[in-house]
Amino acid sequence: MFDDTGGVPMSPTIANSILVGTCAHVSPLAFVRDIESPGNTCNLNGTSTANVSAATLALGPLANNGGLTMTRKPLAGSFAIGKIPAFFCAKFDQRTFVRTAPCDIGSIESDGLDDILFREGFQLF
Repeated sequence: MFDDTGGVPMSPTIANSILVGTCAHVSPLAFVRDIESPGNTCNLNGTSTANVSAATLALGPLANNGGLTMTRKPLAGSFAIGKIPAFFCAKFDQRTFVRTAPCDIGSIESDGLDDILFREGFQLF
């Protein structure tokens, strides 16, 4: 990956994500507000947290939680809930449900709201 200022190599950034597995074969990467479970093969630091146990992470099973893809929803008490400051929250999660700040790390918001009325933009009736 290169930037647009003359071909200087850049490190891709992974942000607001839950990483399960290993980063041993992927480098260089930059991480911001991420969780790795278990271990620390990604060398997380700063705003990210490494070596979070599966029990502490508390994700539900892979299931249809709404949207087009199967997801693992953070359960009550999950370490991933409410970890991203409002300024860094995306407006919608992967399912197009509205995120609430502070929002959750991961692809879906544990208490996301399905904004059916405005899902495809402003609608007049």
